[in-house]
Amino acid sequence: MSFFEDNGPFVGELIFVFIIMSVAIALLTYTDIEVHDKYLLHIGAECYDGNDSTFCQKINEIHNCPNGGSDCILQAYWFMLQVQMFTIAGLMMFVKLGLVKLIGRKINAMRIASAFIWGAAPVILLLSAWEDYLYYVSRGQPIPSVLPWLDHSPIMQGINSLLGVSSTTTLSLYISMAAGAGSIIFLFYLNRRMYKNARLKLPV
Repeated sequence: MSFFEDNGPFVGELIFVFIIMSVAIALLTYTDIEVHDKYLLHIGAECYDGNDSTFCQKINEIHNCPNGGSDCILQAYWFMLQVQMFTIAGLMMFVKLGLVKLIGRKINAMRIASAFIWGAAPVILLLSAWEDYLYYVSRGQPIPSVLPWLDHSPIMQGINSLLGVSSTTTLSLYISMAAGAGSIIFLFYLNRRMYKNARLKLPV
């Protein structure tokens, strides 16, 4: 029996999740281009540290930044992106478990674990900076040699430490992306093993 005959449904599952993840990341990238570039960058430049104008006081109040400063405003925006991605992750878990019930299978610990794998996939993509990569590539722009806004990421901090650099570089980004993609593939490999060990031919 060939690999695809034996694993076709599991490969199909990975492709299906990949399509959903691609749409989710594309939407976040679109949000970044439209909201971040056209509004947030300009607001951040105007409401720099120490600017107590009436406009900036209102902006700081809206973004819960009592001390002001563009960094705080940008952190509020990053939090918004995280909320969106975790919401998508929750929806993917719901879809997975919904398919299980639709086919008439019981929801057990294995299938809940599989649903968590579905939900983890888009979050891993976001945390491994795929959205930052697409932000530049989708507009045909070169990726900067240094990406300091990613320095707060624990993943990047670990990679930068291994590379011996003080700030995130293009190489750091590529390593993070490769690690993220590899992690997703490994999770779906574990997902396949769970179903195979349970003697199930379909990942539902």
